[in-house]
Amino acid sequence: DWMNGNYIRQTPLDELVELAMPYLPTDDRELARKVIALEKERLKKLSDITEATEYFFVKQPLYAPDILVWKKATKESVAPTLTALGKVIEQYQAEWETAALENAIKAWIEKEGRGVGEVLWPLRVALSGRMASPPPFAIAEILGKSRTLARLEYAIKLAQKL
Repeated sequence: DWMNGNYIRQTPLDELVELAMPYLPTDDRELARKVIALEKERLKKLSDITEATEYFFVKQPLYAPDILVWKKATKESVAPTLTALGKVIEQYQAEWETAALENAIKAWIEKEGRGVGEVLWPLRVALSGRMASPPPFAIAEILGKSRTLARLEYAIKLAQKL
């Protein structure tokens, strides 16, 4: 696995996309390129790409509501936090790009005096359905604004049932 992971990381992205396409549920090479670039460092085998990226190819990842709660937060705080964040994202007008999203959201976190984990943990889960994933800003860039907002809405509904 270690050797194969090294081989994957050293493979040029365009070549890796061609090798990984049979493992992805899409023919969209541009989407595949973005997703593979995001996950490339974590792969040990080409077939890992299927499970590692499945949340990009489903309408909504399914997950247990309790994983939305960050270890230093309360379950009651999740829905209001995600609701406030959703409003920030909804009003966001700058370029929909990882670094710009990260700067805007982190500036809002600081301005509001919130904890980074309190906001970014449920955002990560809302977007990926997982406790471990690439940064939520990178996921949001690939998903696009409307899918990001839809996943936040779903997470808010789940959090309200906690």
